[in-house]
Amino acid sequence: MFILEIDVYSNGRRDRHAKTLDIAQEEVLTCLGIHTYERLHKIWQKLKAEEQTWQILFFLGVDALKQSFEVRKGWDL
Repeated sequence: MFILEIDVYSNGRRDRHAKTLDIAQEEVLTCLGIHTYERLHKIWQKLKAEEQTWQILFFLGVDALKQSFEVRKGWDL
C-alpha cells in the first residue's frame, strides 16, 4: 500500500512514530481522509455561497420588476 519514509537522526538510529506498518498506514489513511473531507467541504461551501448569491440576485431582480410595474400601474390611473 503505502511506503513510509522513516526519519533518520544524527546518531543513525531509526525512530518510528507508529509501532507497526499497519498502524502507520492507518494513520496515513486517516490524514488523507481528513484532508480530502476538508477540501470537499470547502468546495461545497463555495458552491453553496455561489448558489445563494444567484438566488439573491434573482429575487432582487424580480422585486425590482415588481416595483417597476407597480409604479407604471399607478401612472395609468
